Amino acid sequence: MQSLINTEIKPFKAEAFLNGKFQHITDEDLKGKWSVVFFYPADFTFVCPTELGDLADNYETFKKLGVEIYAVSTDTHFTEISAGGIGRDASELLRKVKAAQYVAAHPGEVCPAKWKEGEATLAPSLDLVGKI
Repeated sequence: MQSLINTEIKPFKAEAFLNGKFQHITDEDLKGKWSVVFFYPADFTFVCPTELGDLADNYETFKKLGVEIYAVSTDTHFTEISAGGIGRDASELLRKVKAAQYVAAHPGEVCPAKWKEGEATLAPSLDLVGKI
């Protein structure tokens, strides 16, 4: 699947459980905001709850970056389609959000693999071809 990082979300309307009640959210609610839309197969599988717990543990850090998290469950029966039984790491997701925000704020620069905040970035040019 192609990465959807830094892409505009397509029009949608969904029911969400937010602040203790059901609400409708749409693509308009996300427009102009940094958002992570996190899909997982079911609420009561074996790996998904650990991923959700990890996101919850890191939620305040996401909020400090101005990022809202939307967790979307397809609620199938114990389907481990997300990562073949391997949980995702919220710290890696945070790293990617920081890189995406950096690139958005610094046109002409890109973040190499394993880039962390404060490290050197790249300015793509013909001079770099074959030298990285």
